[in-house]
Amino acid sequence: MAASGVFVTALAGGAAGRVAPLRGELTLSFLYRLAARYHLGLRDLLAAITETDGRQNVAGVLHSDSEIHLNTEARERVCVLSRVPAAVLEGALPAWTRAESRAHARDASGC
Repeated sequence: MAASGVFVTALAGGAAGRVAPLRGELTLSFLYRLAARYHLGLRDLLAAITETDGRQNVAGVLHSDSEIHLNTEARERVCVLSRVPAAVLEGALPAWTRAESRAHARDASGC
């Protein structure tokens, strides 16, 4: 696991507790609530869950009513931090396993 994986494991070992998803919630909304539970800003949480080999793997502009698409590794890290199984998140968050199209990811500007 990359350095951020170690950071995620350290965070999850704290006393923040479980963050349950709301049925039909945007993944980004869930991440805002998860970040707040750990007293982090959203960008700090995204850096922790998306970093690969020392590089942040996020494209696009974040708006509070936007959706976000995470790769498998980032979803696993969110499961660890939220203390919620992937199957529960998949059932509650409509875009949980939806991948961002490669063309859109290439065209998006950096965060």
